[in-house]
This record gives sequence, C-alpha cells and structure tokens, in this order.
Amino acid sequence: MSDELSIEDIKDLSSSNIKNITSELSEPSFKNTILPFESALENLDYVQTVFQHFYGSEADDNIRALIKDINPLTTKLSNDIYLNENLFEKIKYVYKNYSGDNVDDKKLIGEIYNSFERNGANLNSDNKARYREISQELSVLTPKFSENVVKASKKINMYWIDDDKKLDGIPNNFIESAAQLAKKEGREGSWCFSLDTNFSIILKFCKDRDIR
Repeated sequence: MSDELSIEDIKDLSSSNIKNITSELSEPSFKNTILPFESALENLDYVQTVFQHFYGSEADDNIRALIKDINPLTTKLSNDIYLNENLFEKIKYVYKNYSGDNVDDKKLIGEIYNSFERNGANLNSDNKARYREISQELSVLTPKFSENVVKASKKINMYWIDDDKKLDGIPNNFIESAAQLAKKEGREGSWCFSLDTNFSIILKFCKDRDIR
C-alpha cells in the first residue's frame, strides 16, 4: 500500500473494487465474487487496524481528533457495502450454489456471507435504514465516550502537590518530572504526580505522612 494514499483515496479505491464486483454480468462464482471481495477492502482494513492500534495504545489529541472524522466515514462505507442489495445477492448466490469440495473455499464463503448477515444485509428496507442511522450515530458517540473515559482516568490518576515542603524525600528526577507535567497542565509552580506510575515512589520515599 502506498504511503501517499489518503483515507479518502483508500475509501474511493475500496468503493471502486466493490463496483467492479457488482457490475460483473456473468453468473456469480467463487472466482468473480468471493475472491475479489476478500481483497476489495484490504487497504482500508490495514489503515483501520493500524489507526485503532495507535488510538488504543498511545492516542494524543491529534489522533483523537482524527478518529472523529474517520469513524463516520468508514462506517458509512461499511454500510454502503454490507447493505448493498446487488452485492449481497451475488454473495448469497455463491453461498447457496457453491458445489466445490475445497474446505477452505467453503469456509471463506461462509465467513463472508455471515459477515453480511451480521451487518444487516437480511433486514427489510425500513430496518436497514434504521440500522444505518444507529450505526452512524454510534460512529460519532463511541469516540466521544472513549475520550471521556480517558479524561476521567487521567483526572483520577493525577495527584497534585502545591507545597514544596511536602516533597521532602521524593527523588529529584521524579520531582522535576512532576513539575514539567504540572506546567503542561497549566499549573506551573505546582507538582503533578501520575499515580499509575508514581504511586509506589510516593509511598516509598515521601516523608509527609498525610500524603502517604
């Protein structure tokens, strides 16, 4: 995958791959329907996997901002694919009529067919519309919920000290780090300790009994 492709480019490429499948005029088969679909979204899947990894493990403000744009976009694309009646009819045809004896091929056909069912392909028109509406709402709300959890956890994990006398006993390198974090949080002159990493240090070295 080219590093120069944007998420919009990848979305357009994925849509084009799907269009190639749905525009095929010959009888749906494993070769002209299942195999092309298996690879149709590989670039998009790769980007989503990498991005979700960064979002879950080391998300900064920029990444959290990006997901607010990416989630609705990829959710709409997913709905456009899995709720595509023409595409699903081709998938269903192969699922019901495949006569080969290759175990791996049968497994792939079943997995793809089931993925369409899980994503609303067998719903009636009204329920498909409602499914699309709900999934788009969730694509916006889910990042907001995750961001609120991160902010709440961050707030809980922060322990503030405003009196330098209470720092007695704590190693200087931890005090300096706490001062830098406090400055970053807009409270220069105080000390902010992250309890998920500094808890044991404070318990072990801080001489102030009230803090321990």
